[in-house]
Amino acid sequence: MQRTKPPSKRTLEALRKLRQAEPNKRVWLYFQDEARFGLKPTYRGVWAPISQRPTAPSRARYDWSYVFATVHPETGTTHALILPVANTKAMQLYLDDFAASLPALLKREEGFIGSIASQEAWGGGAAGAGLFAAAKGAVATFLRSLDADLAHTQVGVAIIFPMGPVDTLTNRTRFHDTDPAHLIHPFAIAQAFVAAATSGVGGRLLEIPVHPPRAVQ
Repeated sequence: MQRTKPPSKRTLEALRKLRQAEPNKRVWLYFQDEARFGLKPTYRGVWAPISQRPTAPSRARYDWSYVFATVHPETGTTHALILPVANTKAMQLYLDDFAASLPALLKREEGFIGSIASQEAWGGGAAGAGLFAAAKGAVATFLRSLDADLAHTQVGVAIIFPMGPVDTLTNRTRFHDTDPAHLIHPFAIAQAFVAAATSGVGGRLLEIPVHPPRAVQ
């Protein structure tokens, strides 16, 4: 059995600061993502006499399913839906279903719900990023509506918008021509969540864009 990795030091530090700022509230940390699974036919070779190329009818058929899932690392509690498509409506369906699974949070009427959207959800999608922009746009729209629904409670809501690539192993490979010093540090994302979760007296932070660091010559 593969052992799961513990939360990063930066995540633990952000949680520690949040607990210090709000000692009477419990922090629930969830991770959410979506993935595609399905069938993609492959072509196989066949034996044939030299100089002959036999033909065979084929049908390129693709069949996909999309898994939307959330996990609570502390308890191992998971919540997932398998849907036939990945678009704004599907993401909204999943978020509504997930919100319905948190009755205890709403019963206490206090807490904090935050999620990461994207630059595309803030200012519009780029070419080739239609599905990604739709999914992240659904996240942002859902949380805006949820914030309005929770207006008479002490449940805080925040949407963090990374306005560029975040410094992860995947993005370092994808943006190999970019200096890692110009990528958004994950701790900056964590600090934005802490700031949003501890706001509320005299004002609150609902939507927070986090920009890449300035290029210092």
